[in-house]
Amino acid sequence: PQGSSPCTALQAAGTYECIWRSVPVLLTPTGEFQVNILFTAADRAPISTTAPLSATLKIDEEGPQVTSLVSNHLVNDVSWLARQNNILTATFTENNAMNSQKVFLDLSPIGGQPRVAATSCNNATAAKTCAWEGIGTALESGTATLSFTSDSTDALGNVLVPPTTPFSFSIDGVAPVVTSVTLRAVGTAGTPQIPAVRDLIITGNSLEITANVADTSVVAATTDFSSLQSGA
Repeated sequence: PQGSSPCTALQAAGTYECIWRSVPVLLTPTGEFQVNILFTAADRAPISTTAPLSATLKIDEEGPQVTSLVSNHLVNDVSWLARQNNILTATFTENNAMNSQKVFLDLSPIGGQPRVAATSCNNATAAKTCAWEGIGTALESGTATLSFTSDSTDALGNVLVPPTTPFSFSIDGVAPVVTSVTLRAVGTAGTPQIPAVRDLIITGNSLEITANVADTSVVAATTDFSSLQSGA
């Protein structure tokens, strides 16, 4: 089939621009394939010239597949959500690219909006990723399952393949509580252990400190020991 296009003179003398818009692509190949296009231009003389164009095209009719959706608080393969400032990252198997304005999460199970676009997408690697930043939850505890909306697509509009497994998140919106702290004096090298007498230690001893913390997801605890060391 042939198609003609009017040409418009550009500012540069003797230069014209010819544009073909909305050219339909009616092909059956999959993957990459070669196409050959022949351009013919004619002036008012009429004198014509032809120029061939060969290009490698790739048809993408497959929707992206989600391989993971995790939070930035991932502990032992469990994604935790705090009350605010969470980052959710989805990883996709995708032939082309993801667009942050075309992929959406339903955050209603954690008190958010039912259709939230990604903050950004990264297409620089084979596995494409999209991130949702600054995500909060109205819940204080429990678990929630998050999903993608049915109108989520890749950059070309191919519909997202529904995941076969749900993406579950554990919620911890309550601060940990220190229920008790105990101290035990430990003797220095070559000396016997100091008896466990309250408030009775000598310089050079060590302390064994045990803290009990009530929470659902304590990972680590820190302590400031500067008051036990002169000049610290």
